Amino acid sequence: MEEKTSTKEFKNFCSDFLKNSCEEKTIKLTVLTGYNFSGATKLKGEDYYSEIINCVAFIDDKNQVVNDKISFIYYMNNKKPLKVIKTQNVCVYKIKCKKVKDKDFYYLLKIKKSKDKRFDSLIEELNKPITMAVDGVMFVYDKVLERYDAKYNVGDKKVYISLEPESGTDASKSVDTFKKINTDIISFYIDIARKCSKEVANLANEWETNGQKITESEVVDRITKGSIAIDIAGNDISVYFDDDDIFLGHTIIYYGNINNDKFNIDIAG
Repeated sequence: MEEKTSTKEFKNFCSDFLKNSCEEKTIKLTVLTGYNFSGATKLKGEDYYSEIINCVAFIDDKNQVVNDKISFIYYMNNKKPLKVIKTQNVCVYKIKCKKVKDKDFYYLLKIKKSKDKRFDSLIEELNKPITMAVDGVMFVYDKVLERYDAKYNVGDKKVYISLEPESGTDASKSVDTFKKINTDIISFYIDIARKCSKEVANLANEWETNGQKITESEVVDRITKGSIAIDIAGNDISVYFDDDDIFLGHTIIYYGNINNDKFNIDIAG
């Protein structure tokens, strides 16, 4: 779809959206943002970029504190650079908005940073770090990405692990998988490299143009030089390998599971 850049067209779009997609009443709220991964997206079928701002509590038009989630959408013209509203995480804002018809979010009209002491205890609670120790490894919960991350050393190798929760902050299944891997994580890492070495070698030899062929053992030696990076989501495992310039600096990603009954690989930029 061709990018729309006309200011007039964009204003007409916003006017039509307010008229046809939103309720008539303008609402004023004081809100507390949660942890947002900010950025513009353009959904399939939409002409303009938009962003959703998620909040964890608000003070309604009756001046009552409501400890419930509420979300706001706004659109932006496609002119680059995009004018993204850079809200801070766990911060108070005054908002003017309209309810989007038949949707669980509001259309943002105005936003301004503010303060309200009634949010102080919730802000203190939200800002507390969430950690857990597993087999002597300390994981810290990333509240934006909603996952547990750990960085530690095994011998001379740096290890980066992320654990995906199944619900909320509960990552029990991912923790169980990590425990199985962590008994000898370097051997596990090398075994995974061996499993995907044939496919990697075949792909590399298809890319190669100077007649030089790479063997499976060379693949294993080259892609296991760097740090160990593994994402775990329940029984599923993603292992990331630096390609040592086999694919001109791309990342080799192994997708499998702890049962070792299936896997595939991808070459990512």
